Amino acid sequence: MKFNFQTMRKFFAAAAVYGLYSSCFYFLFVYYSLLHPTKAARNAGINEVVVAIAGTVGPLLGGVIANVKLIYPFAFSAVLILCATVLHVVMCCKTKGSDSCKN
Repeated sequence: MKFNFQTMRKFFAAAAVYGLYSSCFYFLFVYYSLLHPTKAARNAGINEVVVAIAGTVGPLLGGVIANVKLIYPFAFSAVLILCATVLHVVMCCKTKGSDSCKN
């Protein structure tokens, strides 16, 4: 595989977008788990279980997919991130009192 300047620019741009998305996702996940003081411990526990499962299954699944073709894990991740973003926007718009979808 040949790396040239154009490929590296795309890689760093994708890495920056992925890093931004990951940090926002992590912050929102923790924020919503601690939002209700009476349910904070339970929600934080669920949060950590999801993080542990994703941290274990994600690399394993990525390795299996990479055995088919090296570009597939990246394309699969991009599709998952797009789906998660659309789902988040839809859920925020359906929430009562949400200002994010008002004109």
